[in-house]
Amino acid sequence: MQEVLGILEFRKLINRTMKQYKIIGLSSLLVFLISCNVNKKTIVTIQHIPDSKYNQKIVDAKRDILYGAFPIAIEKYEEIIKSDSNHATAHYELAKIYLKNQEYEKATFHSKRAFDSNSSNIWYAHIYAQSLDLKGDIEGSSKMYEYMLENWNNDVELWYEYFRFLDRYEKYTLLNKYLDLFEKKFGFSDEIIINRYQSFVKKGKYKNIEKYLLNVLSADIKNEFANLILADFYSSTRKIDKALEIYDRLLSYNSNNEQALLGKIKIFLQRNDIQSVMTIASKIIENTRIELNLKLGIISELSQAFEKVKGFNIKKFDEFIVSLYKQYPENPDIIQFYGNTEYRNGNSKLAISLFLKSLNIKPSNLQTWLFTLYILEREKEFNRIVSVADSALIYFPNQKDLFLLRGFGYLQTEELQKSYDDFIFALKITGKLDKDRIQILHYLAEVTYKMKRKEEAFKFYDEILENDQNDIVALNNYAYYLSIEGLHLEKALEMSGKTIKKEPKNSTYLDTYAYILFRLERYSDALKYIELAILNGGTNSGVILEHYGDILFKNGKIDLAVSTWKEAKERGENSKILDLKIERKEFIHE
Repeated sequence: MQEVLGILEFRKLINRTMKQYKIIGLSSLLVFLISCNVNKKTIVTIQHIPDSKYNQKIVDAKRDILYGAFPIAIEKYEEIIKSDSNHATAHYELAKIYLKNQEYEKATFHSKRAFDSNSSNIWYAHIYAQSLDLKGDIEGSSKMYEYMLENWNNDVELWYEYFRFLDRYEKYTLLNKYLDLFEKKFGFSDEIIINRYQSFVKKGKYKNIEKYLLNVLSADIKNEFANLILADFYSSTRKIDKALEIYDRLLSYNSNNEQALLGKIKIFLQRNDIQSVMTIASKIIENTRIELNLKLGIISELSQAFEKVKGFNIKKFDEFIVSLYKQYPENPDIIQFYGNTEYRNGNSKLAISLFLKSLNIKPSNLQTWLFTLYILEREKEFNRIVSVADSALIYFPNQKDLFLLRGFGYLQTEELQKSYDDFIFALKITGKLDKDRIQILHYLAEVTYKMKRKEEAFKFYDEILENDQNDIVALNNYAYYLSIEGLHLEKALEMSGKTIKKEPKNSTYLDTYAYILFRLERYSDALKYIELAILNGGTNSGVILEHYGDILFKNGKIDLAVSTWKEAKERGENSKILDLKIERKEFIHE
């Protein structure tokens, strides 16, 4: 089986501070965007007072909307407007309907009439803004926002809406102008700090980043968020000493500052300063006042580093894992790390037990299911592969890899129909360009041949070779099965020849080539290649040894053939035909 699972990369910690790292322009579900050819200096606040006699009709129209009768509601609003062309509520409600129907021209017309009739109503301004934005008048939208902020400048969410709008349309100069105004009015906030940072990054003004963050810190040196962003910026721009200085400052305020500790560890890992890494990590792991999430974050960082960093202290790392397991014996993530440690140290059975314990607590971790199955496959515990895959499929009923692994388990336990069904299902949910598709076809070719459905098996091999005529495994297996069946032997010899040309010391491929020559009754040539197979490790295979005996017999070396058949039996090749060969001292065709 192709080893595509590998060693798992365990879950990275999502830390507390990074929850705030959101770009304002990406987080809005509904952004009121306004576009109009209105100059904010010429807008005059006006208000039309609608006649109360239309109130009941407004209520009736809203009831129609509630029941989905939009055409009836539209008709009622239009009746009101026919009598009172400046009825703001009717225009506003029509604008909402047309927005919903994506009729932006009509929505813009009615939202403008609503706003013109009552420009002191923020909702009318919003609907007008939204309509114009969707119609594409960005410049007018921006001016309308400026008008709204002049009139409702204490509405913090309104400021955020404008920030989202400017960010979405990449109006970074204007965005920074209004961010400045916001900070002068409301002071610094974490959301605005990260927005300023992101806007500078998008504009490529990296010098402004440091200047801005230092300005924030000049007003509040203890601002944790600004400190962390600046330290991260210094770290990414290789100003490591400055980053360390900030982390140390934060730790002077709070010795358990999680992000500062994690930041220092990352820097020391970059420097290959393993001793400093382990010193900090040890203090964190053993400190009961520090939250588990940070400890998991440290372990995650270290688990990714130990294969890359020279001189990494794996023994100390394993001690951290054991210590955490003693502190949190029921935490599924800690159990998983401990299982990984035991597997790396060669204790596969204990690792499997730990992974299954973790999955019993947290069955939603697909990677742990797959890794467990991968270990079971390596341990050749094929019955357990089937049972564990059954459990995993309860939570992931359409996961291709689980069907592949269970199908492989069924194949090894000779439950061929079940194996075939799993592989066929995996093939159905695999795209034509998926790299696993060819592997599935290999499995299907093997299982159908074992089911004595040789024509179907050969079709699968044909499909594989149509995709890649140099697929060496398909060439060998296809050629070997043809030789067993005595079919298309010249074609089989040609395919097998490609394999030994590519891998001239592969005993399996040499054996296939020799056996095809044997079936073609070219016995002296067959002896030459089967002896090459034996010289290249073929003595470890009962099948190759039996073939060697067959070829020796046809070359007149009867006694050597019989002793070779006996050796094949000792190597685990058991069949009635082999027993008869040994007993009768003659070749018997299967």
